[in-house]
Amino acid sequence: MNDSTWGTEGSLWLSIPQPFVPSPEDLALLRQACAAQLRDGGAPLRVLMLGVTPGLTAIDWPDGSTLDAVDFDPVMIETLWRDREGASCHCAPWQDMPFPDDHFDVVIGDCSFNALPAIADYDGVLNEVLRILRPSGTLAVRFFMQPAPRLTLAALMHDAAEKYAGFRDAAMRLMIPMASSDPDGTSHSRAIPGKVAEQCGDLDSFLAALGQEGEAKERALKTFGFDQRLNYPTREQVRTIFGRFFAEVDIVFPDYDCGFLCPMVSARGVADGQASTSA
Repeated sequence: MNDSTWGTEGSLWLSIPQPFVPSPEDLALLRQACAAQLRDGGAPLRVLMLGVTPGLTAIDWPDGSTLDAVDFDPVMIETLWRDREGASCHCAPWQDMPFPDDHFDVVIGDCSFNALPAIADYDGVLNEVLRILRPSGTLAVRFFMQPAPRLTLAALMHDAAEKYAGFRDAAMRLMIPMASSDPDGTSHSRAIPGKVAEQCGDLDSFLAALGQEGEAKERALKTFGFDQRLNYPTREQVRTIFGRFFAEVDIVFPDYDCGFLCPMVSARGVADGQASTSA
């Protein structure tokens, strides 16, 4: 499904900063999105997690709840998954998961859709989520999302010093691949240096203009070395695509620095024309 070398990136997971891992505020927004399920008298829930993000694995659900995590990369599972009571992990594609129809109360994920090869792959995953999610259930996933207007490398270099100063290192490592994404929204990490050279000149000067020097520069260069492909949709793209499957779509942005890049998207209800999908 993805040409990422997740094992290399996964081994660095515990040392990378927010917003690359969910913050306490992100987890609070996720629980808020699932409020309808959580206030139902504390009844046990069936929870599905798209991926093996440690911060999501550790969420406390009502007593007796079960958690099923699904990831398509066995190396990522080996690197990040930790067993816990009531939880199990499965290696399978998100477009074809080993669960019956109308099985889960909640489906969660942390930037799971960004890890798909392209935005065009969202439909296949959403179709499967709609199949296994109960009609009263909720989908809640955090996104890395393009701001409006879309970023460009030139705008990033010229505007970064002030706009992103409060969270510079984390912001730059996220903003550079966003700004260098292809017209279809995808970004190949190893292609970023070439795009910088083509559009902005020398890579060292470009990173220096972003305040990326010393260890920060080394981390950025290491990121470019990953053989990974990620996609970065706009708010309008997410609302349109999710709206084809769900009757209600909410996009909520956290308040922390660079939170405008990392909203929580929640969806519930079945959109018109999709009733047969979950029947």
